Order: sequence, then C-alpha cells, then structure tokens
Amino acid sequence: MPFICKWLGTHSDPQHFETKEKLRNHIVQHDINSCDKSTPGNPTYKCPWKGKYQRSIIELEEHLRQHIKQRPFKVINILPVTLLCKCKGD
Repeated sequence: MPFICKWLGTHSDPQHFETKEKLRNHIVQHDINSCDKSTPGNPTYKCPWKGKYQRSIIELEEHLRQHIKQRPFKVINILPVTLLCKCKGD
C-alpha cells in the first residue's frame, strides 16, 4: 500500500492505507495541536512525521500536505447572507 501515516509517537508502526483519501481521513483524527512546541515569543510547530520545525500552525498544515501528497488549496469563506424581502401586504 503506497499511502503511509508516519505520525511520530502515535503509532508503534507506520499505518498503511490503500488510497490517498483513506490516509487523509486518518490524518484528521490526529491532534495537530500536539505539535505545538512554542515558547513565549517564539511560535514553533514540529512536524510529527520528520521533526522539521515550522513558524506557524498554517505552515505546518501546508507542510503536512506534502507528506500526504495533497495539493494546496485555498479556503474561501463565504458568509451566509440573509435577504429580507418586504413584499406588498406585509
């Protein structure tokens, strides 16, 4: 199986998955906040696969996408809009 979770300290052995989608579904179960190695004034996040340090949790998330071979994507927030219609007779 070509897709492997190597999240250090969580598994005694790397976990193998048949598809990229199954690996992604598994990865979201891990707590990315456990990678926070920050000290006051020095934000640092350690990659749970290879130990590489990142300056922010966003950079760590982007870095982890490389491990699971996920293409970067933009998150677009669309706020819900409520339209009020004042019809005749209301």
